[in-house]
Amino acid sequence: MIDRLPTVRLFAIGVAVVSASAVALAHQDDPKAKGFAPIYEGPGWRASAHALGGPSFPAEGIDLLAWMPLTEFPGAGAGPAADIWGYVSPSGREYAIVGTSCTTGFVDVTDPTDPQLVGSIEGPCCIWRDIKTYDHYAYIVSECGLGIQVIDL
Repeated sequence: MIDRLPTVRLFAIGVAVVSASAVALAHQDDPKAKGFAPIYEGPGWRASAHALGGPSFPAEGIDLLAWMPLTEFPGAGAGPAADIWGYVSPSGREYAIVGTSCTTGFVDVTDPTDPQLVGSIEGPCCIWRDIKTYDHYAYIVSECGLGIQVIDL
């Protein structure tokens, strides 16, 4: 009987090399592999500070009331944002809870022309941070493997 084991091994190695090459080429334009665009480091814009109106952008029936760049978040929070969730307190104050790569920020948007960062929680830097609210709690998770953060709002 002919020993076919070396031929089978060589064939298996060849298939593995071709498969690995095909997978690498199939994902060459994956945006995660390219990294993120640089974070804008200029000033934000608030309608409450500009009486003549906001910067123009193509819109129909939409007005820009404020724009808060991520660099206004403290510490390592100046990274890409992944999620935003809203919360209305029993007193009627409105908050945007923003998940960035390294921080969860709490922004008072009761006056939408003048948003104010009122608090933040820093954590390990990850690709995303996701927030949901129920009752007076915010539930925050990320892929960093730290479990779930429960915040009493």
